[in-house]
Amino acid sequence: MTSVSSTSEHDSSKPAYSRVIAIAGAKGGVGKTTIAVNAALCLAALGRRVVLVDADRLAGNVHILLGIQRPLSNGKVTEMTRTEKSEPLFGAVLSETPYARLQVLYANVDQWPDGLKNLVRYRKLTQAVAHLDADHVVMDLGDGMDGALVDTFFGADVGLLVTTPDASAIENVQRFVRASFWRGLRRIQPGRGSVAAWAQRLRKISGMSAPHELLKRLLAEGDPIVSELQQLIHSFRLNLVVNQTRVRQDLTLGDGVAIAIKRGLGLQVDYVGHVSHDEALWLCARKRRPLMIESPGSKAGRCIEKLVRRTVSRQRLPSPLNGVPMGSCFEWLGVGRGATDEEVRRAFKRMKEIFGAESLAVHGLFDAEELRAVHDQLEEAYSVLLDPGRRRAYEHTLFSTSPPAEVGSEAPMVPNPDALSRFPEIGPDTQYSGALLRAIREAQGIELDYVSRHTKIGIGYLTAIEEDNFGALPEKVYVRGYVAELAKMLRLDARQVSRTYIRKLESHRSDAVSQ
Repeated sequence: MTSVSSTSEHDSSKPAYSRVIAIAGAKGGVGKTTIAVNAALCLAALGRRVVLVDADRLAGNVHILLGIQRPLSNGKVTEMTRTEKSEPLFGAVLSETPYARLQVLYANVDQWPDGLKNLVRYRKLTQAVAHLDADHVVMDLGDGMDGALVDTFFGADVGLLVTTPDASAIENVQRFVRASFWRGLRRIQPGRGSVAAWAQRLRKISGMSAPHELLKRLLAEGDPIVSELQQLIHSFRLNLVVNQTRVRQDLTLGDGVAIAIKRGLGLQVDYVGHVSHDEALWLCARKRRPLMIESPGSKAGRCIEKLVRRTVSRQRLPSPLNGVPMGSCFEWLGVGRGATDEEVRRAFKRMKEIFGAESLAVHGLFDAEELRAVHDQLEEAYSVLLDPGRRRAYEHTLFSTSPPAEVGSEAPMVPNPDALSRFPEIGPDTQYSGALLRAIREAQGIELDYVSRHTKIGIGYLTAIEEDNFGALPEKVYVRGYVAELAKMLRLDARQVSRTYIRKLESHRSDAVSQ
């Protein structure tokens, strides 16, 4: 057992990976300590030197899950050594563990007083953590949304907010996001006197309204603080982890919460992963043994490893909304400019589920009237993007730097929606034939020679595809490419179209050989 001290050899330059990972929860019992302990062990197993910081101000207990004794010296917590780079940290002690490359810093914050002293000591903890001689520091901050915890959470390289798929935990996530934003807003200090006076003015302006609503209000008033507020909204970033997932709907809940918060508050939340409900976790806790030691190949163990790798490398999934204006039909449905009709249908169905009256993702964030307004916007976006004529005009207006997309030749066909009247509704399981593809093309008012010019597919082959004249078509590999290009032109699901059409082609040619 040694007291915490900095090292002169420590390189203070910021690494390319996430060094300090803060883990917190807006509600108790969501599993933040379990994830923190096992994430630290996962990093150690990858060959990194790791310090696990127990900074839970209510009940620091990472030692229980690690199966070690609470770090004490002669019945009294050893005080952190003062160095030239750090102030004294009352009661902090750095202990070795039985696990290679893993140390535990017991910060003793559960014995600290509340209020200003608590805030000051959290700041000292943050300063000390910055100078720890380790590749990674994993901080278990516990639960809550007080100022000291929020400041420490957002001061880390990456902050992971843990929740579970239940209404109270999801509602507390939304409260944590609000509290975090208003905490940042109080620190803007726009030259209007004290922080208290600024906070009082904010409450008078709009109470605790959504950030984007506050921005609208201040824009209307011409307030000079608007630019700083916009920067705060733009820079706000929070990473969400859903723990104890059981059913399929739980796996997409994080995405739904992120979309609902973006729509309701105008703030960015990134869903970075889930951890499956696993009896192995319960058994390990009973035995006071870490999951990543006892059962690293379990469902929960694999989830935690994937989460750790993604977090450390700062991986972010590419957004389909790059270049799409906020508030546009594309943004409302969460699709890119080149989305096919099938992608639009799927996105619409998904958004209707996310903003459903019984959806966990919107619990506590929207009232019934606001949800109706959201559904009206979704219906409007859906009708615009599925109507070829309206979509062309809308895209021309929205993306004014681009010329309007032509459909058809110099003498375009008149769209004929009745062409699809003899076919069932198109969906993800639709079996595509040449006749159906032709009906879709005619319904959109697209000439066959226009398709030929833009896809570079001979008009003879396109005609053979639409007439199901399989004998006039080339080898299967070429037909697959032709059909996929035609599907993209018609804004259909290219994989489903080519898969089902090639199945018909194979069946026809197999019958021909057998005869």
